Amino acid sequence: MNKLNCFPRHYLTNNDLKPVKWYNPRWVDYRFVSEKETNLKLLRDALCQAVKRQLMSDVPYGVLLSGGLDSSITSAVAKLYADKRVESDDQKSLVAHTTSLLWG
Repeated sequence: MNKLNCFPRHYLTNNDLKPVKWYNPRWVDYRFVSEKETNLKLLRDALCQAVKRQLMSDVPYGVLLSGGLDSSITSAVAKLYADKRVESDDQKSLVAHTTSLLWG
């Protein structure tokens, strides 16, 4: 079996199987962003609004914790809005169901 490596921001064509770079943002290089200040309040507010927007539902929802930082932060923000859920049976409590995925 031949192994094919493909990298982020690349694509392959049918003619040859050489990766072609199609996207090269300047912010990937730290030199272009090292002097930029980050508005942490703006970042937090944008994240909270994005999560809140995705939680609008009239049925129960769930989150998947992968163990990474992004899913942990998203779940923590979702918990902030858990008491404001709209449900038909007036259930206000947060229910956690857990499972483990084993990869062999």
